[in-house]
Amino acid sequence: MKITGEFVKIISAKDLFPEKSDLSFVQAPKAIYFESKVRIYFTSRLISSSGHPQSDIYYIDFSENFEKLLFSNLIPILPLGDLGEFNEHGNAYFFPFTDESCYYGLFSGLSRRENTGIETAIGISYSNSNLTSFTKLGPGPLISTSLNQPMLIGNPFLFKYNGIYYMFYIYGERWIKNAEDDGRHSRVYKIGLKKGNSILELYETHNSIIENILGSNECQATPCVFESNGQFHMIFCYRNHTNFRNDNRNSYKLGYAFSDNLINWTRSDDKLVINSFGKWESEMKCYPSIVKIKDTIYLLYNGNDFGKYAFGIYKLKF
Repeated sequence: MKITGEFVKIISAKDLFPEKSDLSFVQAPKAIYFESKVRIYFTSRLISSSGHPQSDIYYIDFSENFEKLLFSNLIPILPLGDLGEFNEHGNAYFFPFTDESCYYGLFSGLSRRENTGIETAIGISYSNSNLTSFTKLGPGPLISTSLNQPMLIGNPFLFKYNGIYYMFYIYGERWIKNAEDDGRHSRVYKIGLKKGNSILELYETHNSIIENILGSNECQATPCVFESNGQFHMIFCYRNHTNFRNDNRNSYKLGYAFSDNLINWTRSDDKLVINSFGKWESEMKCYPSIVKIKDTIYLLYNGNDFGKYAFGIYKLKF
């Protein structure tokens, strides 16, 4: 079986932001279907008063078929953390999740480091039924570093099946000092899984559930999982750990894996065939997510420059 995509729409940053806006990027789009509309959360950034980039989460509303933009919210939906908290310097990679009558938002909290620049952890927030603003459940993260997952915990995706919660996310294995041509340190991160009886009780951990095809330093990000045709499917993105900003041979591409039990995955990238539609994705495809609207599954992902300019929407076909 192959999964292909029928192009639906490109959402451009310049169409969402006012001409003189300080915002840039429409990164990591995550959609939820409710009240006969599609809400798409995304990460954008501006330069803070300290001179550093600051990531925040915003949203836009579309009609059910993505034809009409109904509303564009350019006010952050989640406050930054207080001094010393895990999301003091930014919120990103938001994932909305409804569980019975509860409305949650999982996200990556960002804090700056002197040597590596950044550290991340996964936070959890809640909202009322309109899903327009969110509040952290507490000052600390839901998932943070541990003995065998020492850094860079983020990119959450939660999947509930038969009453069990499966949290897919990324974790860092190591930083490699001065690995890039310009002297930057490079990071290596993989897709992990936590499993449990509730969102707050994820007791079983699995490391590196997706095999590498670029060697041990392959970087994997933004897993999204869905069920179709009696099987579980995962779409994610991956890249080389160095020289990925300026050489599209090393930049992000979409990967694919399938599973019968949500824990053991077989990688088979060739089964996902999403052809390039234009220049906006000519150099990279990254940060995928899926949303089911009635009987149709849509794929959203960013293109060039890590989502600085646009994201695309595709209707999946099996």
